[in-house]
Amino acid sequence: MARRPQPHPFAEPAEPVQPAQPRQRQRARQEAPRDDDEAADDGEGRVRFREQALQALAPRAHGDILLSPGRASGWTAAVAALLLAALAGLLVLGSYTRRSTVVGRLVPDQGLLRITAPQGGLLLERHASEQQVVRRGQLLFVLSGERLGPGLQEVQRDIAQQIALRRTSLEDELRRLDDGQSREAERQRQRESVLEAEQARLERQLQLQASRVEAAQDAVTRYRSLAAQGYVSRDELQLREVDLTEQRARGEALQRERLALRRDAESGRRELDAQRLRQGSQRAETERALALLQQELTETEARRRIVVTAPADGVLSLVRGEPGQSVEPQAVLAQLLPQGADLQARLYAPSRAAGFTQAGTAVQLRYDAYPWQKFGQATGQVLTVGRTPAPADEVPPATDPQAAAEAMFPITVRLPAQSVAGTSGPLPLSPGMRVEAVLMHESRPLYEWVLEPVFALRSRLAPPGVTLPPVPPTPPAAAAGGRP
Repeated sequence: MARRPQPHPFAEPAEPVQPAQPRQRQRARQEAPRDDDEAADDGEGRVRFREQALQALAPRAHGDILLSPGRASGWTAAVAALLLAALAGLLVLGSYTRRSTVVGRLVPDQGLLRITAPQGGLLLERHASEQQVVRRGQLLFVLSGERLGPGLQEVQRDIAQQIALRRTSLEDELRRLDDGQSREAERQRQRESVLEAEQARLERQLQLQASRVEAAQDAVTRYRSLAAQGYVSRDELQLREVDLTEQRARGEALQRERLALRRDAESGRRELDAQRLRQGSQRAETERALALLQQELTETEARRRIVVTAPADGVLSLVRGEPGQSVEPQAVLAQLLPQGADLQARLYAPSRAAGFTQAGTAVQLRYDAYPWQKFGQATGQVLTVGRTPAPADEVPPATDPQAAAEAMFPITVRLPAQSVAGTSGPLPLSPGMRVEAVLMHESRPLYEWVLEPVFALRSRLAPPGVTLPPVPPTPPAAAAGGRP
C-alpha cells in the first residue's frame, strides 16, 4: 500500500480535496498509457494503472502553491530593462581608443651639445659652472697633456723649447734676407742713377758733337767753293775734310758709348730681377720651414696645454671635473643647451605602437619629475615619427625585459609649454628629464571591439580572391574626447 504524502510543515492548510468523480476516472483511464510493462488487466475488464498515476489521482491534503508578483518585482523588471537599454546604447554610441604607453626623455629641438675633452690629460683649470650663460669661444676648461721623461723631465716642454729655437733661427734668416734684398735694391738704384746721369751727359755731348759736325760740314762746303775759284789751296781743303771726318768719328764714338750705357742699365735691371727671384725663393722656402715649425710648435703646445671653449651661445649643465682630476679622451665635461632652443619630447615606441602613430596624433605626457597625480598630464602633438630604429645607446632603459629586446622607433612630440604649472608658480622643464607618454591609436565603437572575433572569422571564411572592406576606424584626434 502506497504511503500517503505528508503536508509541508510550513505550508498553509489546504481545503480537503473531494474524491474524483467517475467521469474523471474514466478520462484518466483513457489518457493513461497502456504498456505491457506498466499496465495489466486483472481479468475482470478493469485496467490496473501505474502506481504514480494512482498517487496523482489520490486525494491531497494541500493545494498548489500560487506566487503573486508584488510591487518590488515590477520595479526590478523596470530597472533591468533600463540597464539593458543603457548597455545597448553604450555598445552602439560608446567608443574605445586603443592606447600604448611608451617612455622617453626631454631634448632640445636644436640638439644638446656635448663638450668633450679632445684628448686625455690632467684638468688644470675650470672656468665653467652649472647653469652659467656662456658665449661662443668663451674659455671653459684647460687641460694638460704633459708627459714626464727620465728624471721627471717635461718632454713636451723641452720639445717646445727646441722648436722655438729653430723658429728664432729661421726668423733671423728671414731678416737677413730682407736686409740683403734691401741693400741690393739700394745699390741697384744708385747704379741706375749713375747710368742715367752718364746717359744725360752723353746726350749733351752728342748734341754738341752734332753741331760740330754740322759746322765742319759747312766749312768743307765753303772751302770747296773757294778752292774751285782758286782762293784757297788744296791743302787747306784737305784739312777741313779731315776735321769733318774726325768730328763724325767722335759722334759715332759717343753713340757707341750711349749704347754701352744702355746695355749696362738693362743688364743691371735683369741682374736685379734675378736677385729678387733668388731672394724670393729663399724667403719662400724659409717661410715654409718657419710655418712647419710653427705648426709643430702649436701641436706640441696643444698636446701640452689643451684649451676647451664653448662651441655656441647657451647655458651650461652637468658640468663635471675638478682641477687636479685625470680626464679620459672624449670624456664629457659639460653639456650646452643652445640659446633659444625649445624642449621636445623624444619618445621611443616599439613597432606595434609606432606603426599606428602619425604626425598630429594627440599624446598624453607625464613628467617623472612632477607626479601627474598632483600636477596633471600635458597634451602634446606628434611632429615626426622615425622610420628607422634608434641606436641602442640612445634608448632609455625599459622596465619590461621583452620591450628592451626589440627595436625602438623615435617619435618627436611638441610640448604644450616649456614649464609645468605649480602652486607657487611655473616649474621649469630641463633636458634629460624622463617622460612617460600615452599614444592614442585607432578608435572604434564598443560593439566593433566586441564583435571583432566575428569580423575576423568572416574574413577567414571569405572565398579566395574576395577582399571584404574593413571597418574604417575613427581618427585618434576625434576619439580623444571619447570615453575609454
